Formats: sequence, structure tokens, C-alpha cells
Amino acid sequence: MRFSLIDFHNIINSFVLIDMKKIVAILAFLPTISLYAQQATNTNTKIDSTQPKANHISFATVSLGFIDYYRNYYDLPKGFEKNNTSGFAPVYAKLEYVIHKNVSLAATANYDNFQYNYYQIYNGNGDIYKRYKVNYFTLVGIGLSCYYSLNNYIHIKKVSTFVGLGFSLNHIKYSGFPSGDSTITNRTDHTLTPYLKVGARYAINKISYLFADLGYNKQSILSLGFSCNLEK
Repeated sequence: MRFSLIDFHNIINSFVLIDMKKIVAILAFLPTISLYAQQATNTNTKIDSTQPKANHISFATVSLGFIDYYRNYYDLPKGFEKNNTSGFAPVYAKLEYVIHKNVSLAATANYDNFQYNYYQIYNGNGDIYKRYKVNYFTLVGIGLSCYYSLNNYIHIKKVSTFVGLGFSLNHIKYSGFPSGDSTITNRTDHTLTPYLKVGARYAINKISYLFADLGYNKQSILSLGFSCNLEK
């Protein structure tokens, strides 16, 4: 992928335009999940789930994505011109199970919804005319991932690091997809995208974690969120 100063500027602008109030509201609600899990957990357990020896533990994670690939890098055919985009950040959820020492498996889900605005260009009577158009983009995906803990190699107190590899099956819908010299309404696509990320969990306590990962899944480069330990 090639980047220019204009692309970098557009990425930063997209990041800044995200409604931070909504993000804060969602992340503020997530710790209630942790409180519920903590009430259902034996508080006398001696398992430290940030260590690689912690087996047969489940984690639930919710996070928000940033630097949205679909939002920033869509292309328009000749006769159309880009305008701004608006909407919310991608949302990720996963249920992860540690099967043995450093290895875990996870079922994943992802959702993205925004609108990109553009112009359809017409030539007539020696003048150029622009007609405003809107395309509502919706993506719903499910997938599987495998994670390998890096705790044997990276030793940071209260931090569990990992690398993940998997895939996502995506259902994508466009309300007004520009094609040729016209638009296609209610177009749908089905894609299979790979998932490759590195990340970390920071243990607030034995139940609650801050979560972050960085890498490629063709939806966002970075995601930040919250995890909770669901062990019984």
C-alpha cells in the first residue's frame, strides 16, 4: 500500500472526526461486564491469568477500531469525485478460550457502518455540473482466530502480549455504489479477509483488562477496548 502526505492527512482527519463522546460512553459501560463477572467468580482463586501457565480460561473482549481501511481508501470510477465521510468507528467483539499454556482460540465478530459522500460529474452546455450522492456502507463479519502468547519472551508486569492469525467472513452492503457512469443501489458483496495482529492486555485486576491490538484485517489498523476474564 502506498501512502502520500495527502493520505496521511486524511487518516488523521478521519481519526479526529470520530465522535469521542460515543467512544467514551461505550468504554465507560464496559466495566459493568467486569463487575458482573467478578461477582460470579471465586475470589479465592490463585490463578494469575496474565501468565502463560493459565489454562482453560475464557476472555470476552469488546474494542473500537481506528484508521478504517474502507473509510479512507475506497476508489471511485471516472466521472465521480470524492467528498467527506461520516459515521462511527468499527466495533469488534471476540470470545477467546485458552486451550493450553500459550495457545488460545477465539470466535470473532466485527461491525462497521458509515456513509461516504461523493459527487457525480456531468458535462453539458459547456459547463461542469456536480450531483451530490451518498453511499451508506455496512459491514458485518464473523471469523475465527488463533493466538499465541508471547509471555515467555516478553516479561512485563501485569501485561500479557500475543500475536494472532485468523480470518473473517464479511457481508458488505452498499446503498448507492458508483459504477460506470451511474450508481448501483443495494449492492452486496461477500469477502474473506485475513487477520494478522499483535496486541496486549493490561491486567487491572484478575477480572478486568485494558486491551489493544495492532495489525491488518482490512478494516482497521488499531483497536482499543476492554477485556474481562470469564473463568468460573
